[in-house]
Amino acid sequence: MLVASNLYTATLLLTPVALINPGAEATNKTSFHDLIMIYHRWAYFLNTQELVTVFKECGGGVGNFDPRDPDDMHHARRAIFLYLMPGRVKVWLACLDGKLGVVFFVGKPVPDIRKSVDMGLAKRCLDMFERPPDPCRVVGGFGMSVLWDLTSRDMSVHRLELMELLQSDRDGDLYPLTPEELALFPSQQAINQPVASPVT
Repeated sequence: MLVASNLYTATLLLTPVALINPGAEATNKTSFHDLIMIYHRWAYFLNTQELVTVFKECGGGVGNFDPRDPDDMHHARRAIFLYLMPGRVKVWLACLDGKLGVVFFVGKPVPDIRKSVDMGLAKRCLDMFERPPDPCRVVGGFGMSVLWDLTSRDMSVHRLELMELLQSDRDGDLYPLTPEELALFPSQQAINQPVASPVT
């Protein structure tokens, strides 16, 4: 997979200025924004097919790589999460414009990517996803889900719906493997590092 000589610098260079610092926006915020403190995130969304494809291409050795199989989806998101560690990462079951998948929120919830993602995590993210993260801003809630606007690389805006928290660096795995399952899924073999040298 693509490896840049200075991945953190590449992340910053590849990220449009408008995404690093969104600048002035509409000042009239809805009452929903007043109810929560976190309303900005940096995200990587992968639909179920993309999720298992990335897992397979990176050397994942567990499961059948079937995007319709929930077990394979969980194998993939666990492995990607393990590769990104250590760092601030939250993994949610989500829909983007109606397509089911998983979103990886990385870094601190601040609009400046330089202050959000540390160098080590930035390198691992670019190794894994081959692109900078997309900025997201919360827009409201619907039932038990939270709605966000995700701005992609072409500056188009997509609706991201968070459905369930699956895993995070602070909360662990919400659906942990049994000891027997874990024995078949060691972190060292969960996913091959897509770089030639160890990541520090």
